[in-house]
Amino acid sequence: MSSDFRKKLITVILIALLAAAAWYGLKWFGETSEDGSDNTGHQQYEQQVSDVAK
Repeated sequence: MSSDFRKKLITVILIALLAAAAWYGLKWFGETSEDGSDNTGHQQYEQQVSDVAK
C-alpha cells in the first residue's frame, strides 16, 4: 500500500464518519424538538396528577 492510498482511505473514512455523526445529530435534534413542541403529554401528566390528588 502506498502512502498516497492510505491518506485517501483515511480521508474517505473520516468524511463518512463526519457525515454519519451529522445525520445522527440532526435526527436526535429533530426528535428532541418534536418532543418539546408537543404539550399533550405534559397536559395528560398534569391531569393524572390532579386525578390522583383528588
